[in-house]
Amino acid sequence: MKKNNIFISRGKNRHLLCLLLLCVIFLLVFLKDVRCLSLLLMVVLYKSFTNISFKRLIFYFVISFVPTIMFFAIKNFNFLTFLCNLINTKMKFNIRDLMCNFLDSKYDQTTSNFIKLMILNVKIDDGYVLYNKMIDLSIVYMIVISGFHFLFIKKIINIIFKNHEKLQFISNFFILFFYSYLLNFAVSILRVFLSLIITKFTKSKNPFDVFSVSGLILLFTIPSLCFSLSFQLSYICTFGVIFISTLEMKNKVLEKILINVFAIIISLPFVLSINKEISLIAFINSFIFSYFFCFIFVYFFFFWFVTFLAPIHYVLTYIVFALIEGFNIINIKICLNISNLYLSCSYYILLFVIIMITYKKTNFQW
Repeated sequence: MKKNNIFISRGKNRHLLCLLLLCVIFLLVFLKDVRCLSLLLMVVLYKSFTNISFKRLIFYFVISFVPTIMFFAIKNFNFLTFLCNLINTKMKFNIRDLMCNFLDSKYDQTTSNFIKLMILNVKIDDGYVLYNKMIDLSIVYMIVISGFHFLFIKKIINIIFKNHEKLQFISNFFILFFYSYLLNFAVSILRVFLSLIITKFTKSKNPFDVFSVSGLILLFTIPSLCFSLSFQLSYICTFGVIFISTLEMKNKVLEKILINVFAIIISLPFVLSINKEISLIAFINSFIFSYFFCFIFVYFFFFWFVTFLAPIHYVLTYIVFALIEGFNIINIKICLNISNLYLSCSYYILLFVIIMITYKKTNFQW
């Protein structure tokens, strides 16, 4: 059965992915390294494989300089950090600190630190040790709170308010906003929050456009986020998930496997820049732990304050630590100290070629 190329005709595609790509490239070129100019080959490829008009491409090329100009005007000012500090000042207390104090007073140190890592992204003591061991397994992105985790929260909310679309949106809106504030407006959660609003008010059916608009909003308001590792990893991994999902495979198990595999492939240069090594069984680790950690996150998200469930909290914490320790024993790592910018740019250009060819050739439902 034939399917349309999503870059070309699923819904009304405004090719905003191309604009987001241009904004990122010019920020990198003017503020980091002029060698990133080679990434413009990806824009040429986009033009070659899609029906974006030359007129629209020129228009995008012009306005893509705006975030760079904004950066020169406001530098590293982050109004979200300012907003977070303002809220804390007005309330005269910090909810995040109150939650940490509650966890420390109600649970043992290991359980408390693990819950703080899972729901607040706080890395201290036992939680920091676990975090580093997951880096060794090349699956640390699973324990860092992300949009992928929060999609499960959204699904639960939507099930609770089934047949009540307005209540679904309102509940998700306030939960996502509050949680974004709780995590100091972390990019990964903010992306999901913005996508929720964009989808609601634009009715866009094209996931690449929704994804791109959220990124453009952030870059046009806080251009310095472009140099944040959390922004880079969040958006590049999300792009990978959308890419695999929109291939519309009939075999859903294969789809889930490919999503995990592609997330590792597309984030490889960033992972190596952090750790200089990668696990040879990263694909297996990713497949085994992906939904397990989503369950752990959802559980603690809803029940972290329910103290009579402390024995269950402790057991789950023990299981996670034991599993990660066990997998580290059989883990095999290889050192890949690759920090050459040309090599990284070439890697992403080649990957983009493969992606565009896949969309061109795969004009059927898998």
